[in-house]
Amino acid sequence: MKILFRLDATTAIGTGHLMRALTLAQAFVSEGQKLQRAVTCCFYTQTLPAALNELVLAHGFSTLHTDKLHADIAPIEAAQPDLVIVDHYALDARWESKLYGRFPLLVLDDLADRTHQANWLLDQGPLRHKSDYQPWLNSDCQLLLGGRYALIRPEFRAVKKNQDPAVLQHGFICFGGADPVHATLKLLTGLNKVEKARTIHWRIVAGAANPDWLQLQTLCQTCSLAVELIHHDPNISQQLDWADFAIGAAGGMTWERCCVGLPTLAVPIVDNQSFNAQVIDHFQLARLLDFTQLDNTLVLNNVLAELGQKANVYRHNSQRLIDGYGANRVAKQLISALF
Repeated sequence: MKILFRLDATTAIGTGHLMRALTLAQAFVSEGQKLQRAVTCCFYTQTLPAALNELVLAHGFSTLHTDKLHADIAPIEAAQPDLVIVDHYALDARWESKLYGRFPLLVLDDLADRTHQANWLLDQGPLRHKSDYQPWLNSDCQLLLGGRYALIRPEFRAVKKNQDPAVLQHGFICFGGADPVHATLKLLTGLNKVEKARTIHWRIVAGAANPDWLQLQTLCQTCSLAVELIHHDPNISQQLDWADFAIGAAGGMTWERCCVGLPTLAVPIVDNQSFNAQVIDHFQLARLLDFTQLDNTLVLNNVLAELGQKANVYRHNSQRLIDGYGANRVAKQLISALF
């Protein structure tokens, strides 16, 4: 089985599309092995940062590059994939229609704000309903909606929390692979002035495309906090296992933290995370924090105290909603449909 993914990952748009595509690709490989069916995956992208290109190759997948957003479909035709998967906020039915009817097509989306033409559409948002997408889709498109399909790597299932910390001692900070709004730097600047933060051992993972790496290094060396700074850690599950709580964006890592059951201060940092913020608020999955408050010392001191008091609520609600098997469900369902 040959699968081709069309997505991009840059400093501007972040790495979330790439990371969830890698998760889904691994699930297809795993489900294929159960059926004694070999699965190969190719990632068709605009030029990736070197570290991200190496990450794809390290997973055993191949890359194919284009210099256009609306990429030429000739390489796709040449590859003759059994399935094309598109995960890109800037692509819609105008490009997808060139493939629809020629190759089975799965679209990943979170926004429900533009037309699509596909055989399947996946939106892992737990509050999504068919009516959100009906105006935007061809009538025969099958919908895979909700937390049941959340794309989580299996290692996160292995580190699920089964009890709450008596004291919040270990704090994990990560705002994704790119952090285009400089949230990590803003937060660290604020925490450096919070007395309660000095009682906590912090670990910060700055993604491969984080623009503030040098400034973060300097601040970590001079601040009054006990803090470790890590550059692009591929083993985020181990960090979540170590941590008593997290502070991070309301993007794709939301579902990983939910699967683990890690109490979190969740910060929507870009507009396309607003729906996730609604989900977090509706199901009480985490304590929401506004981006503008990241360097507000009074607010930070108060929310750190509140997080400890509600850790059990957040852990229970999160693990009840996200079980971590979504990627395997998607892969199994599509392999069954195709073969």
